[in-house]
Amino acid sequence: MRDLLADHADAIAQTAEVLRIGFLHLPDCWADPEEALEEVRESLAEDRISRIAVEDGVVVGWVGGISQYDGHVWELHPLVVHPEWRGRGIGRALVADLEEQARARGGMTIYLGSDD
Repeated sequence: MRDLLADHADAIAQTAEVLRIGFLHLPDCWADPEEALEEVRESLAEDRISRIAVEDGVVVGWVGGISQYDGHVWELHPLVVHPEWRGRGIGRALVADLEEQARARGGMTIYLGSDD
């Protein structure tokens, strides 16, 4: 796992594509490549965590966290693993990594909501 950084244009583009492909079964969720790219760019804000799973130089998963209550609470948003890489523990590893990242920033709680 590693940070997704604003100056890594290729990783940002790959992450947006993973998001788009990962939610194809929900056509109202990031089906448009530009919407997916905007979601990824928003995750690069200072009050957020944006971490990617990379295999052989290719982004295969992404997890994000949104800081709330001065960093003591984090919303897990989003979590996605490329369909071809599912079932290998990548999602579990991304969530564990987010837990570590939030804890290191003073986080005490992580929550997950769903409206899809």
